[in-house]
Amino acid sequence: MGRKRYVLALSVAVILLLIWLELAVGLVGSPWAGS
Repeated sequence: MGRKRYVLALSVAVILLLIWLELAVGLVGSPWAGS
């Protein structure tokens, strides 16, 4: 059961990281983002 909770927490952390990266790229307006 402990492993399942670890995987869930890891996936949530990855999703939050991706969202944070999207926001950071959007604020900076980096050229490679395309917008």
